[in-house]
Amino acid sequence: MNSKHIFGNERDVELLELRKFLGNECSPNSSILDIGPWVEGSTKVCAVFSTHIDTVDLKYRPKLEKMVKEQWVEDYLFADLPEYDFVICLSTLEHIAVTPVKMTNYREMQLLAVDKMLDQARRGVFLTFPYGKPILYKESFNNIDRTMVEEMEKMAENFKVKKKFLSTRTPLIPTSWHEISQREADRAANLPETGTLNICLISMLR
Repeated sequence: MNSKHIFGNERDVELLELRKFLGNECSPNSSILDIGPWVEGSTKVCAVFSTHIDTVDLKYRPKLEKMVKEQWVEDYLFADLPEYDFVICLSTLEHIAVTPVKMTNYREMQLLAVDKMLDQARRGVFLTFPYGKPILYKESFNNIDRTMVEEMEKMAENFKVKKKFLSTRTPLIPTSWHEISQREADRAANLPETGTLNICLISMLR
């Protein structure tokens, strides 16, 4: 297991991995869909590597106007969107079908969203989410667990899938993250109150 440590908060870690992914795979003409964009985060990183970025979110974000071609203000699950070279979804999957209104079958709906991303992506998908025991946290987000990840891998049978699991003990402040095994991540409670956070990063390439 790679024991290399990364210093920062959860967003810093995810954006660093996104930079690596896009730096290796993306060209200036590649089209990118950013699901649940962060104004100063994922979309800004995408703009370093591509001139064609669209976003889809439940709200319109004026600060994105100069960075993107199109802002789709819709629920991703039900939006009728075109194909893209890459689909990016950072720390958003765990909120789908949970907020603003929780569906009883939110886990199935989240897997449906991943299946949609795979169908929509001509070249690849990059996902990040909290990983651990299947706990719903304050009606806000849920941990994605091993069962769900295994379902994603089945969906992505025509893709080359790479997984990475990172962990920290103090998730609310910049701190040191280290890589752990999936088995170690399975055992963690993964809630802010425990002082532990595990995230999973998955790249899927055709």
